[in-house]
Amino acid sequence: MNELLQRLRFGAEQILLDAPAFLAAAVILVAGYAVARRLQRWTDQTLAALGFGRMAKGEGPDAAVARGGMRLDPALAAGRLLFWLVMLVVILLASAALGLDSINAMFGRMLGFLPTLLAASVMLVLGMIVGEFVRAAILASA
Repeated sequence: MNELLQRLRFGAEQILLDAPAFLAAAVILVAGYAVARRLQRWTDQTLAALGFGRMAKGEGPDAAVARGGMRLDPALAAGRLLFWLVMLVVILLASAALGLDSINAMFGRMLGFLPTLLAASVMLVLGMIVGEFVRAAILASA
């Protein structure tokens, strides 16, 4: 019975020692989620007010995506992208508050990959635009 009480006491001490880190991580996650959602809504509203969807329609990337059988609202896609980028940083901060070095290293590698992903996305969109231009040129010459 004495052994059981010692183990329970040791477990309670460990929980109390780690409670501030868990509380800090929870506060970071909740605040970060709120900020990310607010930025997503602001981005959606700003891009909608600027007519970003109209600019992408027609013979731009929106038409190529639609021919592929998918529906894409560019303003919503940009808002979601911003949301997940902010959440990635928030998760990185929360894991740092918990002292989880392996998760920090993994998210650090993920953040290091983002410029490559962004460049690939830009090249994909440019390729779709050039493809549409070539398609229109071929159809006009035929």
